[in-house]
Amino acid sequence: MIAPDKFKGSLTADEACRAIREGLSLIDLPMHVMAIPLADGGEGTSEVLTSISEGSRIQVKVMDPLFREIESEYGITQDRKTAFIEMAKASGLQLL
Repeated sequence: MIAPDKFKGSLTADEACRAIREGLSLIDLPMHVMAIPLADGGEGTSEVLTSISEGSRIQVKVMDPLFREIESEYGITQDRKTAFIEMAKASGLQLL
């Protein structure tokens, strides 16, 4: 079981899963590998939830903490019944 969170500043949780799976494939041992990206509820959570629900990302314009218009996004499940909104994308410290 591969279940990493993101490696902030270098890899998303999905990218970490792929890299670990690729590394394990170099080992000549029979194994069944399952990869599930995780998130701790903070930055990257909507991306992980959107991915595992086979959803899509919707681009939107929002106002940042200083009321500047910026591009952001939210995730929505494949059945379009649940949206994943990550406030840090619109109001996080990285925008100041």
